[in-house]
Amino acid sequence: MNMATRFLIGQFGLYIAILFLVVSASGVMAQSAAERAVEAAGKYSGITLNVLYEAGLQPLDPKNFTGPMWEKLTGIKINVIEAPIDQIFTKTIQEHRAGSGAYDVLNVIPNQMPDLALAGVLEPLDAYVDKYDFREELGKIAPVYRDNQMKVEGKIYGLPDDGDTLVFYYRKDIFEDPENRAAFKAKHGYDLAPPTTWKRFSEIGQFITDKYAPDIYGAGLLRQPGNAQYMFQERFRVEGGKFFDADTMQA
Repeated sequence: MNMATRFLIGQFGLYIAILFLVVSASGVMAQSAAERAVEAAGKYSGITLNVLYEAGLQPLDPKNFTGPMWEKLTGIKINVIEAPIDQIFTKTIQEHRAGSGAYDVLNVIPNQMPDLALAGVLEPLDAYVDKYDFREELGKIAPVYRDNQMKVEGKIYGLPDDGDTLVFYYRKDIFEDPENRAAFKAKHGYDLAPPTTWKRFSEIGQFITDKYAPDIYGAGLLRQPGNAQYMFQERFRVEGGKFFDADTMQA
């Protein structure tokens, strides 16, 4: 189950995204596309790029690793500006409408990218992709990100920075407890085991909560503002939910 994938957007977004490709190559020599990007970016040595980032752990990378490395390679400083995830979209729109030029590179959640692109906030990156011969590199990006989340109306507006995957952990001691297994099967008619459907997820979670709360609860999901919606979307889509009618486009 994939959650939001964040993107680096903007005129210099291509250069910075290519840096991530270089530093993630585990010591392998930079590929030609990355070398070309570094050389081109070096012409702007001495400037500072303001990068809007989700507050928290995410900015530690550009602050402590890729940012300093990018400055060493190109002479371009990276200034990370943090904002809570539920405020990033609003701040981006406000600065765009004000014409402040406060941000050079944006950290964008994919489901917000169409609104930003159609509002004229983002610059298409196709010209830079072609100028620095980056098309071949795009073929190495997982299709779920490359084909679904980089483009708006056929134009490239972002490059992948982070692809999230939900990981399921469970307490083996609770699931393998003979008393729990017997009680659960008597109530629900199937064995207590890691759930494979959202219905079973709810039933198992409720069973554990009823027995162990408040010391132990049956499940834990994101409830942080700006992130809780993804927990809802996972279940809504899996159960066949549609946000809009395909014919009328009414909610």
